[in-house]
Amino acid sequence: MATVFRRGGRRSGGVYLVRWLDENGVRRQQSSRTRDKRVAEQIADEIERHVALARAGLRDPRLERFAAEDRRPIAEHVEDFARYLHAKGNTAQHVEGTRRDVVRVLGLARVERLSDLAPSKVQEALAALRPARAGDEPLSLRTLNKALRATKSFSRWLVRDGRAPSDPLTALEGFNAATDVRRRRRDFTPEELDALIRTAEAGPRRYGLSGPDRAMLYRLAAGTGFRAGELGSLTPESFRLGGDPPLVVVSAAYSKRRREDEQPISHALAELLRPWLARRPAGLHVFDVARLSEATGRMIREDFEAAGIQARDASGDVLDFHGLRHSYVSTLVRSGASVKEAQELARHSTPTLTFGRYAHVRRHDLARVVERLDPPTFASTAAALRATGTGDAGQPENASGGCHQKRHHAGDRSAPDAAGPRRSEESDAEKGDVPKVACNDALRRSAPVIAGSGDGGPGRIRTCDRWIMSPLL
Repeated sequence: MATVFRRGGRRSGGVYLVRWLDENGVRRQQSSRTRDKRVAEQIADEIERHVALARAGLRDPRLERFAAEDRRPIAEHVEDFARYLHAKGNTAQHVEGTRRDVVRVLGLARVERLSDLAPSKVQEALAALRPARAGDEPLSLRTLNKALRATKSFSRWLVRDGRAPSDPLTALEGFNAATDVRRRRRDFTPEELDALIRTAEAGPRRYGLSGPDRAMLYRLAAGTGFRAGELGSLTPESFRLGGDPPLVVVSAAYSKRRREDEQPISHALAELLRPWLARRPAGLHVFDVARLSEATGRMIREDFEAAGIQARDASGDVLDFHGLRHSYVSTLVRSGASVKEAQELARHSTPTLTFGRYAHVRRHDLARVVERLDPPTFASTAAALRATGTGDAGQPENASGGCHQKRHHAGDRSAPDAAGPRRSEESDAEKGDVPKVACNDALRRSAPVIAGSGDGGPGRIRTCDRWIMSPLL
């Protein structure tokens, strides 16, 4: 039977403690957190009731655990979640960023226990988070989506770890970040990329990297599509240049997909890397800069200035270090890579991200594609028209003998008179008529055969009007 008592006796004035034997016969004790003896006795009776149900096999241990976890402060669960992310092999930067986002959202939502977690509270917290500090520019919808993803990952982990019966944030959707684009990136032109690499290679040391090292950093970014954090994780052992194809490997801890990525590179880039890697000490990062992802922004801006490259063009599109990744994806698309090949090499989860955000095309790219759209009949018909002179407005109407049907279609029903005057194409053009063309073997050969024709039926369309004869119309 559960009993209640105070340490130091009745006159101590402290809270009552409850002592009982659990269903396994183990003595347990906990504070009732009250100085009211009657309330403490009610708590003791409730504990006794749960013990009796457990001994009879009528209590669900899972529900008991959910109740116990709900009594813990939410901050303890967040710290456990951060330790879980670290144990999975995530980088310290990712773990800290995720933990910080979760703490901000839950704090604004006033979530103190797991049972307080609700979609409406989180949505209101995100709305309150957007204005940021007074006088600052409101946070972008993309930043809010990042905070929401962190919070939802925490909520899913609670279910997987057996701390909550269900995920209350499953149906909570993110914002449409396309309506709030703060930075429109563009890719490098070949001339800009060449100028950047040459200027960096001959330039002074910046942010811990010599000129040749910065040039190789830019080459690798443009030749692999790696992000700054992934480039900063590379060691000499990450390069497998002897294979076919040569590979550069990013460990799962630094890859955005959280898996080891083996990225093929061109043989030309591999040849440039071999002598450069020969001077790198084994086991150390080839770009030995603390928090390289933070230094690249300032670093490339200074190289832009030295190379005379405009970071923002007339339309407001921005060129920065991540633009090297955009250039990589855009080059893949221009090279004729299939949708699946471009997606895999860009290491994206969906082709929508590859082609919708990262692939950029220019007007001359579109013109080159359009030229490839012409079917063979376009070229063959155009060649036939040129061969007969029908594409030239100054060519005589009927150099090889007239056609009676043309006069019939033009409204002239009289018989042809070789000695009579003949209308020129110029006079037709003045009246708004289409210049007439002569019937000849080249155009008859290009006319379509009527399907199913045989004895008793025409084998070809017999007309001199090229608008009827042409297989294109």
